[in-house]
Order: sequence, then C-alpha cells, then structure tokens
Amino acid sequence: MKLSYFVRLLSVCIGLLLPLYGYSFSWEELEKKYQQFEYTPKNPYIRVNPFNRNPLVAIIGFSLENPATVSLVIKGKNNEKDLITHFPQEKKDWTIPVYGLYPKHLNQIMIIVQEKGEKEIIYSHKIKTGAVGASQLWYIPKQKPQDNLFYYASGGGNGPKGIVFDEYGNIRFFFDPHYDGSYKQTHILHDHLITDYGSGIIEVSSLLGEKLRDFRLPKDFESYQHDIGEGPNGTLLIVGSNKSSKGYILNKEVSLAYDQILVTDLTGKVIKVFDMATILNPDRSIFSNPIDIYGKADWLHLNSVKYLSKDNSLLISGKHLGIFKIDYETGKLKWMITPHLQLQKSGADGKRASIADKALTAVNAQSKPYPIDVQKGFQTVDDFHWPMMNHSVSQLPSGVISIFSNNGPLNNKKIKSLKKSDVLFFKVDEEQKTVQLVKRIPLPVYAPIASSAVQINEQELFVLAADLDDKNITSSFDKFYRYNIKTGEKQYESDIYWKDYFFHARPISFQEFSTVDIQNHKI
Repeated sequence: MKLSYFVRLLSVCIGLLLPLYGYSFSWEELEKKYQQFEYTPKNPYIRVNPFNRNPLVAIIGFSLENPATVSLVIKGKNNEKDLITHFPQEKKDWTIPVYGLYPKHLNQIMIIVQEKGEKEIIYSHKIKTGAVGASQLWYIPKQKPQDNLFYYASGGGNGPKGIVFDEYGNIRFFFDPHYDGSYKQTHILHDHLITDYGSGIIEVSSLLGEKLRDFRLPKDFESYQHDIGEGPNGTLLIVGSNKSSKGYILNKEVSLAYDQILVTDLTGKVIKVFDMATILNPDRSIFSNPIDIYGKADWLHLNSVKYLSKDNSLLISGKHLGIFKIDYETGKLKWMITPHLQLQKSGADGKRASIADKALTAVNAQSKPYPIDVQKGFQTVDDFHWPMMNHSVSQLPSGVISIFSNNGPLNNKKIKSLKKSDVLFFKVDEEQKTVQLVKRIPLPVYAPIASSAVQINEQELFVLAADLDDKNITSSFDKFYRYNIKTGEKQYESDIYWKDYFFHARPISFQEFSTVDIQNHKI
C-alpha cells in the first residue's frame, strides 16, 4: 500500500527524533517498521543512531524500479571536503550504512543513483544529529589539512569509547559502549568493534554499534589493553598475562606478566596460546632488574602483535627487549632485533637451548657489521641503534619494518637513556641474518608510553605521540602527526586534549566501512 508523501515524511522525522531520546532498535525491529511503508531515494527511510551507541551513524533504506549503483555524499561544513562513499553493486533494494556525520549538526547528504546507460540522479536530504559525550575534548589542528583523512583513537584514561577525528578537528564517529572506567579500549578488527573491558570480558559489536555478543576470557588469562591484533581467518590476537605463569630471574622463581598472546575467534573459542617466556628467556638482563608491576616481573612488556600472511608469522614488539618474529604454526622463533646479550639460554626456567643464532647482526649501508659494542648495545652510532622502549611494530609493503622507539640502549649504566622518540625503519635480510637501519624519522617530542606509528599509504606515516607533558596545563595531552616516509617531512600536526592520553590510534577509511556492516541485513 502506497502512502502519501506527508505520511512518509512524518515517518522519517520520527526516525530522526527517536535516537535523540535514547531509543534503540534491533535489526528485526528496523526491518518490521521498514516493511510498513514504501521508500524511494526521494523519500527514504532514515534512522540515526539505530543502536543508541553512536550518534554519528545512520541507516538509509529505499527501493528502486530498476537495478542501479548508488553513491552517498556527506557535504563538508565550513568549506571542508565532502565525504563520498561509492556502492558499485547494481541492485534494486538498498540498505546503506552512513558513517562520518558531524555531531550536533543538520548534515546535508546526497543520494546519487546511476542506472547503466542513464544519467545520474541526485536526491538531497538532511540528517540532524545530536551531541556526543565528549565534553572538554579539544582537537586543535596545528597545520592546515591537506587531505580528507580520518584517524581512529581509543583507550587509556578515556575508557573504551572509539572516536574518529577528521583533520579539521571534527569528531565524525563516536562509539560509546556505555561503560565507564580507565584503561579500557575498543579496536576495529575484522570489520567489527572489539571492546576489551579489562575485566575478562571481550565484547564484539558491529561498526554501526549493534552489540553482537560478548565472551569471557579463560580464567587464568588477564588481558592487557595495549593491543589486540587481527589474526588469520577472523581471529583475535589478545595480549596479556597468565596468572599462573612463572619463570626464573636471577635464580629466583617469580610470577611473570605481559608475555602471553591468546588467539581466539570472535566467539571466544581459544585457538592457540603463545607463551613468550618459553620462546625467549625472562632472565636476560637488558634491565638491571625487570620492572615490577603488581608483584609480577614485566620482563618483556608485549605491546603490539601483527599477523603477516605472506609467511604465516607474527611480528611482535616487546617494549623491554626489541622486535621478534615467530612462526604462527609452530611458535618457533625466526629472528630477533635486539642487543646481543645473554642469548645462550632460553625458556622460562632457563634450561632450553641458546637463541643466539636468532639475533640479527646489525650492518651499515655497505652491509658491513658494526663493532661488537654496537651489537651488544654498549655503544651508539649515528646510523644505528637498537629499538628499545618500543611500541607498535608493523611491516610496510616493501618488507621494511617500522617501529616507534623511545630510547636506548638501556643495558649499560654508563650510557644515559636517549630520552628521544623516533620512528625507526629496519630492513631485514632473513637469509643473511642481518638488520640495517635504513631510515629514522626523529620526532619533536618525547612520548614514553602508548605511542604508535602506522602507515597510511606507501608515502605517508601516521604517528600518535601520547601522554606528553605541558607545563601550561594540569593534564597530559596527545599529538597526531603525518609524515612523508621518503623525505621525513612533517605534513600535519594536531593537539588533542581530553581527560587523559589515548592508548591506541590509527588511520581509517570510511569507504572500507561501507558494506561490511549490512551484508546479512536488509531493511
């Protein structure tokens, strides 16, 4: 039954108002309400904040007489760039997820319909959004934006909220799981929002904010909110500790912390466990004494893990020891980028074989090894130093490995900590077992914890510098940077002030969001 324009318009207006009062739907309810009326691109079904967890997302539904492709445009405000999302599949019935709306704003959008061989038709609409729960949050661009780029941030003292900023300083996505508390975070992994509550509970939600499920981690496993990585075949790589894990340090049995990687699927089923204490050796004296966290030896301090599909391996950053690569199938150590100290034994009890042959030899640009004091970390040189106090390891398409590194070496008391943050780029020759520092991007700030460096594309690097000191304010703050990888030139900088520092930030693309959320749903 076709309804009048007035009735359809009234249903759209009600859909715009309901989310502002906290009402949320399930997909079943959305589908039921959608079937009551007929919707077209001229008079579409629009539901803002459908699951009451993100006021800056919406769902648009309509049907066409003939199959066609569709594009969605969110007009930029104040002469900012438009956000354009293309849906290339030709079909008649459309359910479109809308990401990237401005908060507390009457957003102008355009639905562009393109039938094959016909001129495109543009339909304009407006979507009103409410405010986001981010009082006293300031994002201050220090350089003029050059591109329509977006950055996702979460965690730390700001809790598990997931926020996307554009380079102009606007919030364009604000996932709020309605859970307070410090040092929790939400990652975007396998096209889902993965929230770690730090209490043994992991929640899985859609990008639109619909809670799909939650699961409890094994009782002996404690997650550690620095990282959850994206494993193979839809798995999660959860960094944490095993409560019962013990090892020997200085001939004394101690409890170990932050040296476990738990592999689960999205239902919580445990696939694998990697215990780095059995692979490496907790008794290595890179530090005079391992940092004691709540009575446990934080000898390694895992803070990032990346799955490399090319050779089915894990690339791992341990803040206190360096970079490691292990075989995903067998768990065996492939190589280490670490000072050549105390590698004659391995295992939590120190009774396993030497791993000295896994330590890569540092070489210069002419492939000549540096002197032994450099290999051990006792001496620094201009063109090489080991990654120490490091975060956020990743591998570029070229094979070069990047790492956010703070200072080093730390294993010789006569050499002072550098107290300097860099992004280091290493070239590894696995056959020759060598490592060369091919590039260093020095940062203008010192960011000792939780910081990261992530590739945007082949030319550009995104950097989070977290928990910075400012004598003019009472709290810490963060910086976002964008650098040209080839030239090392800083292309963008911004300051972010909000409660506390972020644990996690990276570039994202709303185009990548566009179809994953609604594959199994049609309203």
